[in-house]
Amino acid sequence: MNVLVYSGSEVVQASLDHTLSSLRSLLLPHYSVQPITPQSLLSQPWQPNCALLVFPGCRDIVLTKSASKINEFVNKGGAFLGLGTGAHYSLKGLNPELSGAAPSSATADMMLRFSDMASGAHIYPSFQPSGSDTSARAVAIETYEGERIDLMYQGGSGELLGAEGEKKPKVRVLARYLESDVPGAAAAASYGVGAGKVVLWAASPEFPLTEEPASSVALALSPSPATLDLAEERRQLVMRRSLVLLGLNLPETGETANRPIAQYLVSHFLKPAIVSAVTRALGGVDLFEDESDHFQLHSFETAQNARAIAVAQSNPSTWQPKHIIVCDGQLPGPEQTPLFDLTLFFSSLSAARKKEELQDDREPWCFGDALLYGEVVTSTQTMLDK
Repeated sequence: MNVLVYSGSEVVQASLDHTLSSLRSLLLPHYSVQPITPQSLLSQPWQPNCALLVFPGCRDIVLTKSASKINEFVNKGGAFLGLGTGAHYSLKGLNPELSGAAPSSATADMMLRFSDMASGAHIYPSFQPSGSDTSARAVAIETYEGERIDLMYQGGSGELLGAEGEKKPKVRVLARYLESDVPGAAAAASYGVGAGKVVLWAASPEFPLTEEPASSVALALSPSPATLDLAEERRQLVMRRSLVLLGLNLPETGETANRPIAQYLVSHFLKPAIVSAVTRALGGVDLFEDESDHFQLHSFETAQNARAIAVAQSNPSTWQPKHIIVCDGQLPGPEQTPLFDLTLFFSSLSAARKKEELQDDREPWCFGDALLYGEVVTSTQTMLDK
């Protein structure tokens, strides 16, 4: 199953990067965590394989043509996590002005919102002006379990309004500010929407306190090392709890998360020219990119070094670039591909063709004559679709 993280132009890049890395550290290998563009949200059938849709902090109001599709996804049992966002909870019907958007029929249709038909409740995430330099600050919160977190980064100035106060159906306040200028403002809340669930954080728990920009904001308060360590530990804990509340099955703490390793571009040992033809078709470059990934090509002689680079030096937020070892005229040995015997595969392929009286000529290529072998990849769905 996929956990999809919205990556539209209004998203704050730092929030996107830390959301991807935080979710991957908590969810791999149980889920594939991938960014998703506004275009894919609108045109691709992402819902059946999506365990959770996540919106990181945004610098502007989110107006999307996929608003109704997202609302439908949650109502049918899906899960949504919003980070660094304000929100209004209302029992009085849709009102674009609650999110700060200019009222119009077009705005209402494109405004991100969640509507629970059973209770008549509506939730309006209002990201603006999350992510602005002037609004970033450290906040102190208390979780509904009674745990105090003296330091948590908040990238915007939003609060969750309407969740506190009188009893409301399907609403639970998950965290409260220890100090707030806005009466009844919550730092985090969960909302039941149809058969699904929404969790919104006005604070920004995706940001580790040990990394920028949160580290500078936290250190400006001169916390003790013990205070900083405890706050970081509890930040990770509330992220885990939010994901569990949204129905995700997390790996046990300490379980090693897989990460992509180098892949091998190989061809049938009777057709060694195939790999050369592939690299020539790429224009002889050793670094290129497609819609979703960057790729770095390595010669077979540097295979061991390329495997080490893939594990140790790739960016944990996106794991880029992807490393490909070009096996031009030779096959990697079993010690390099211990889970798959390439020589046996190609020999069996030739034997099957001979048995079926099929041609096994050097040209043209046939299905299975060339393949890209990798033991761990980020998303097979992305590989097949894009």
